[in-house]
Amino acid sequence: GRTRVRERYVVSSPLTGQLLRIDLDPGDPVEKQSTILATLQAADPGLLDARTRTEAIARIRAAGALVKQAEAAVEKARQAVDLASDEYDRAVALLQSNVLKREEFDQAEHRFRMAQADLRSTEFALEVAMFEREQAEAAFVRDYRNGEPASDDSGASEGSSEIPSDVDAPMTETEDGTATLDMEETLSNSDGAEPSEPEQILVMTAPVSGRVLRVFQESAGPVQVGTPLLELGDPVDLEVEVDVLSEDAVRIQPGAHVIIDQWGGEGQLLGVVSRVEPAAFVKVSALGVEEQRVNVIIDFREPPERYSALGDGYRIEGAIEVARAENVLTVPADALFREGEQWALFVVEDGVARKKIVEVGLSDGLITEILSGAVADQVIISHPSNQLSDGSSVEVRE
Repeated sequence: GRTRVRERYVVSSPLTGQLLRIDLDPGDPVEKQSTILATLQAADPGLLDARTRTEAIARIRAAGALVKQAEAAVEKARQAVDLASDEYDRAVALLQSNVLKREEFDQAEHRFRMAQADLRSTEFALEVAMFEREQAEAAFVRDYRNGEPASDDSGASEGSSEIPSDVDAPMTETEDGTATLDMEETLSNSDGAEPSEPEQILVMTAPVSGRVLRVFQESAGPVQVGTPLLELGDPVDLEVEVDVLSEDAVRIQPGAHVIIDQWGGEGQLLGVVSRVEPAAFVKVSALGVEEQRVNVIIDFREPPERYSALGDGYRIEGAIEVARAENVLTVPADALFREGEQWALFVVEDGVARKKIVEVGLSDGLITEILSGAVADQVIISHPSNQLSDGSSVEVRE
């Protein structure tokens, strides 16, 4: 599998114009509302007509609808956190009273953690939606400040740069500190003379705090509206994506324990399955076989400083718990072989190999649970050859 930043945001150009060189590099920290991401010199407005103006207004209305949708999602997530918190508190009390099973407590704790993660995700989505609305509003005001759109029935007079009354007014700064777009009119002339028209500059500030993950366009040059410029995210807020075979995915449940290994640091990391994605995809194995794979998303159950060396896209290996059994008899899986429709193994009794028909239970491919047919402390034979049969003399090597 690989790690990935839980929430990422692609900053795009809100208008067509000339991009000034971006001075940020991947890994640079950014602060919400203060770090300047990019500066755009808006292109001269073209011939504006009623259709173009209506489309711009429609983009503002669509962005406003997304903000309202995100606000509703945040409220829903807050209610879910309150409910999960109450259930978790009750589970803690019941566990201390030895009334609740450990497995049921783990499920309550998992629901509480997932509710908190969902709330953070919806709050991030709300910030992004507000930023998108401000971009649409800034582009509208800029495009129609100098233009002369044809008259229509969309709610604003001809040539007006005002956003129609039925569209939410541009925001400056919200109570939750949502990022804003600062649009300034500057005068640009090398010899100090007054130009005939002001040159419009659009300064884009960071919509969220975090770090720069990628810079799509670093050099100065012309850009079209919607051109991706940078990708932002918080590398501390990581999750793990592991693809498994679809037949294994049906046995994986949210809340299952995970052991994360081969991550480059010392020891193992603990995780928990947050969700199993509903759609599978085709992946070609190293042997050239097409396989149906499913992504399993895993959350860390460690403090962030424990895995602070990890970043976005780092390779890891994970072992996902699909079943649990305690105080069971196990044998190496390579000691088992088929005997008709049953499983069998060889045990050593008084220097002689004896075939035993056994009933197997859980197996991870390395160790297999034995339900019946063998007892503890018996000597078994691993990798039995075809020449070995019941009653053959064997010698145990120390």
